[in-house]
Amino acid sequence: MARSKVSGEFPPSTPAGQAAPPGAAAAEAARLHASDDEFAGIPSPRRRPPWLAALVVLISGYLVAHQARDVLYALSSGTPLALGPASRVFADGASPPPENRYVRLEGTPDFESALVLDTQGEWKFRSFFRVLDTNRKLFVERVAGPLPPELVKRNAFTGRLVRLDAVSFSASIRRYFADHVSSTAVFAPEDVRAALEARRLPGALRDRLGEVVTLAGNDLLTLDVARPQAYLVELPQFRYFELEEARQALARTGAVIEGKGKSVAREGGAGFAFTVVIPRERTDAVVSAIADLAHRVRFEPVIDAIQTRLNTLASADGHLTLTPVASQGPSRGPVVVSWDRVTNVRTTARLEIPEGAYLLLEGERPRHQYRALVATAFLLAFGLVNVFALVRR
Repeated sequence: MARSKVSGEFPPSTPAGQAAPPGAAAAEAARLHASDDEFAGIPSPRRRPPWLAALVVLISGYLVAHQARDVLYALSSGTPLALGPASRVFADGASPPPENRYVRLEGTPDFESALVLDTQGEWKFRSFFRVLDTNRKLFVERVAGPLPPELVKRNAFTGRLVRLDAVSFSASIRRYFADHVSSTAVFAPEDVRAALEARRLPGALRDRLGEVVTLAGNDLLTLDVARPQAYLVELPQFRYFELEEARQALARTGAVIEGKGKSVAREGGAGFAFTVVIPRERTDAVVSAIADLAHRVRFEPVIDAIQTRLNTLASADGHLTLTPVASQGPSRGPVVVSWDRVTNVRTTARLEIPEGAYLLLEGERPRHQYRALVATAFLLAFGLVNVFALVRR
């Protein structure tokens, strides 16, 4: 009889009347179960080494710490803290101002030494300047222009107050100021006189704005010296139509006119300017006669600017002895002037930024740092996942 063919495999049968060997049934069941699992032959994935998870935790922690200041600022109050005049906040001996806070300060900007910066490479230019009467302790990075008119009119700045060293460009801005930026320092004559007579110059001296300036012996100074009994008189052109007519009227007052005079144009109208010398014994009478020449007469002392080196100055008995620099003409030797005639002493000095200076980032509000909160939350979650992975090992 022919055997019928059936597709598929069948397990070998146990001969009739013969018992199955021990454990055969269990092995057979396991073999059948394994044949039903189609992924049984795929190897298990390799587990990440522990050092990789530790490295991820360290990097996440570093980035979180790096953004800690931004996160704290984002969580601070959105109402500016009014600190008042910057001259008082940054005065010598004053307590340090609050850092990394949204504040409002008042002060006079020094546009003479201002810079224009593009710190983010976005063609958004910001002005960078110091605030006067703070001894170079406060600088402002203004919002990108154009500025609103109400912001330009007031000398008050609102923004984030940080240490200058906390910003990325602090080192480069310090070098640039020290090498290229100069400012004019104006000293009171009585302060210069006291320092000279106390032999404290060359050395540090505080100018009229309260800034401390270090003067070297070879530094160039400009002294504004009033010429004795010499005055600049301007007569309005609506009263005197010709220069000679104005000259003759001025001569009749008894003033001695130096030179020919000249025409001048001012915002209030044109006029004629003359340098005159008034005899000391007739000062009151001549000045009164000049004032009567027209309804509006400009009258001011003549100031001569004398340039000299600091190491040529000597003060004694109420007089100042100096030697003008060669650029002001042939050397005439020492010149003696009365301290009463000196109105100002000026110099141009490099503007170096001291250690511990502050920077106010104008217009930067706490809500502008909310992106730091989102990034920090993501980094914390990512780091915690890897911490749990390390603990489970």
